[in-house]
Amino acid sequence: MDDALLEVLVEHHNKSVHAQNGWKPHVYTHAIRNVKDKCNKDITKDNISGRMRTLDHHYEANKASKEIKSYKTKVMKNWESICIVYSKDHANGEGAKTCAEIVAEPLGWRLVRGRGWLG
Repeated sequence: MDDALLEVLVEHHNKSVHAQNGWKPHVYTHAIRNVKDKCNKDITKDNISGRMRTLDHHYEANKASKEIKSYKTKVMKNWESICIVYSKDHANGEGAKTCAEIVAEPLGWRLVRGRGWLG
């Protein structure tokens, strides 16, 4: 069931289909339909919300696994999908440079293809 649920969540996450307090309503509808089709299980929005809280807990606990002994040797199924959905590390444009800024940099900081660093 997690596979079908996370498939939909990752797809909509990549499309940036978030509401202020979670997912937009059509994402829940799509997830319910996908779980029904793939797992033949009837679920509700409340089931999805509860499972998402559990996955979020596992994500946070696994990130802090150095302090929590029970998570040190645990293998998390669908870890990559969970990280995509729950990670706060997303591109926001900070540190981006325009072409003019890159060209204006001293040559010592640029990589020349095939020859290593100049400078």
